[in-house]
Amino acid sequence: MSETTIDIETSLTYQAGWGWEAVKPYVEAAVDQYFLELSEGWDKVGWEQNPNATLIVRISQIETRLLNTAGIIDVQDTTLNGFAHNLTLDPDSIPKRGNVSDV
Repeated sequence: MSETTIDIETSLTYQAGWGWEAVKPYVEAAVDQYFLELSEGWDKVGWEQNPNATLIVRISQIETRLLNTAGIIDVQDTTLNGFAHNLTLDPDSIPKRGNVSDV
């Protein structure tokens, strides 16, 4: 098993009194939780039994989780490793959070 580092850029709209530095720990925790769920799902698939099984990191899942984060009222223009589409990982790979930024 290997890890694929995923950098996330997104455009956030904040609630009054909030900003990037205030929400960043919550955003990172939300992404980490999603990646953990994906990794646990990958383990349940049984990669050794199905070596072609892949994980898909979905922008919609990330944005949904960010919308449920304190201080954030909107999310848009999210990219994964610079691309505005879901990211399919290699069959033997799980996601690892890289840089997360509000652009």
